[in-house]
Amino acid sequence: MRLVLWAARRSTFAATWYVECPNRPTMPEMVAFVTDYEAARGKLFDDQEVEEITAYLYYSAAYGARCEHAADDQDGGRDEFRRFLRGLIKADFSTMLKQRYT
Repeated sequence: MRLVLWAARRSTFAATWYVECPNRPTMPEMVAFVTDYEAARGKLFDDQEVEEITAYLYYSAAYGARCEHAADDQDGGRDEFRRFLRGLIKADFSTMLKQRYT
């Protein structure tokens, strides 16, 4: 449960709807967030943890994309979460994290 809560925070730490700015972190920001957390805990995430973190990140992005799609008629077709999800899939986030140590 702790890992899921941490993963939720990692995928949303940039979110704010009070200031006009991106609500999703960039790939380098997410990798840095993971790296900083590993340094603070004194232990790298193992492959299983990386897969769980990545799965939650994809889930979170997909949920945001679904919400955007549902609100297309109301908000002018914002696509921030849909672009974010496409970028995650294209970048293969779990492979990106694992390659930091090879």
